[in-house]
Amino acid sequence: MSDDVLWDRHPEAGTSELLRATTAGFALIAASDGSIDDAEKTRFAEAVTSSKVFADVDTTGLQQLLDTWCQQLLTNYDGVIGDIEAAVKVIEAGSAPAAVVLAAAMIAVVADEELEDREEVALKQLSDWLEMDAG
Repeated sequence: MSDDVLWDRHPEAGTSELLRATTAGFALIAASDGSIDDAEKTRFAEAVTSSKVFADVDTTGLQQLLDTWCQQLLTNYDGVIGDIEAAVKVIEAGSAPAAVVLAAAMIAVVADEELEDREEVALKQLSDWLEMDAG
């Protein structure tokens, strides 16, 4: 399944808050296996910037925010997890925008075509915050 299909399932107009939550969700899953490949971040950034959902959202700071959160999750997980959770929980639980956040996180899962145990735990945590089923 292409990233376009994941985004196109939820055609609501994006907001800067949704972009921030989407970036937080992706970073959480991407960092959960202990490393983040540049290819994972590039794939995510390309999916966001080419997305109809975020067409009218300023994505100028996307790469910097993504790099910051990924680095902090890898080096200071306990110090940043509250910020990640807060960014995600701005989105109404169970809503269509929550589904966009979860779809973004799935980009990290499918990047290496393997769902590792740590990714599964992080995906469950994200799903719980969003009150969505990751399955």
